[in-house]
Amino acid sequence: MKTTLTKSLIIVLALTTNILFAQTFTNFSVVSTGGNLLDNNIQTIAVDQSGNRWVGTNYGISVFNSSDIWICNYTSIDEATSDNDFIRDIDVDSHGNVWIGNFVSYLFKGSITKYDGVDWTTYTYDTLPGGWPVGLVNPNIYRMAVDHNDNLWVATGGGISKYNYSSSTFTNYTDSTSGLPYNVVQCVAIDNNNNKWFGTDQGLVKYDDTTWTLYTTTDGLIDNNISCVAVDINNNIWIGSGDYGVTMFNGSTWNTFTTTDGLIADGINYIACGPDGSTWFATYVGISKLKNSIWTSYTSSNGLPTDCIYFVTPEASATMWIGTVCDGGFSKCTYTSGIDQIEQSTAYAVFPNPANEYINITFSENILNKTVELFNVMSQKIGEFDIADGSEQITIPVKNLSEGIYFIKIGNTCKKVVVRK
Repeated sequence: MKTTLTKSLIIVLALTTNILFAQTFTNFSVVSTGGNLLDNNIQTIAVDQSGNRWVGTNYGISVFNSSDIWICNYTSIDEATSDNDFIRDIDVDSHGNVWIGNFVSYLFKGSITKYDGVDWTTYTYDTLPGGWPVGLVNPNIYRMAVDHNDNLWVATGGGISKYNYSSSTFTNYTDSTSGLPYNVVQCVAIDNNNNKWFGTDQGLVKYDDTTWTLYTTTDGLIDNNISCVAVDINNNIWIGSGDYGVTMFNGSTWNTFTTTDGLIADGINYIACGPDGSTWFATYVGISKLKNSIWTSYTSSNGLPTDCIYFVTPEASATMWIGTVCDGGFSKCTYTSGIDQIEQSTAYAVFPNPANEYINITFSENILNKTVELFNVMSQKIGEFDIADGSEQITIPVKNLSEGIYFIKIGNTCKKVVVRK
């Protein structure tokens, strides 16, 4: 039996990566766009009804059309973003209105601005005598989401503001007037039934327009400090923690995921769910994708402009827009199902799985391809093992591998292996 290690596989690694995890990254920066992109630190990206991409930066908004060509920039000089160019979030309602949330800075208050294609309307936070808020409940804008009735829900540092589309008025919610456990609300998502989900540092809150329900680690959350929340096509709720990984809630059962399961890091900045059933997790060390129980991770070593990923959002069934910080710009990831489309063979079995020191592969029929390849979740080949002619079993040592998810590939078939210590 011959064993070929990673170092000697460098020349074939790129080819193997494309076969297993096919994706293409197109990266955009201030330099690559000829100075048209306002800034390389990207807080958010939204796609409008015409396919234009609104890219929110620390210095305003850059807009690119559906062919990835820069159209224009909007800043406070254009009176487009009130007096604050620090763009925190952008959303689009069903009428085509673009909503822009500005984060508070030491010079400027946060606000939200609506652009209807012609006019810009800005809503701010102010107080009446006695401290009662007028308009927004708080000037610290974190995230926004549009519900099924085109109402805009704004997560802020002082509670929740709902902009009522039909009446153009605000309804505000705080821990003294609602079921919020705490006024700092860091994220918001709308599920398929129009329920609203809010993340705080004291748990996850569901609001169905009548009842407020609080979920904490007692119920099944991996952590009470919620950094982001998203909803997938099956109405599962995905909850990110700033330090401890991810929780998925299907309405009755809680499942948790960490680096042991396949996440690239446990500190989650943002979660996005694609229309193809994939779920993407943005972290400061790269981005992970989960689909059909298979994890794939991407970093600057295989296409991203930087590892500091702050935001991710889908555009189509096989396109993700990725926003970075650390001066990385943004990236368009066009991907195929890759390993998800590889046949799950019954011609061989892998055991024990999970494994600790070794794995055995037994064959129920003659294997035409005589090579076993071992990959990590970064789609990097870390070993290659020959199958002897006439052999019904091969043993592969894994005791020197780090704990995590790996893939065994023989020909065009693939199986997942879990290594635990």
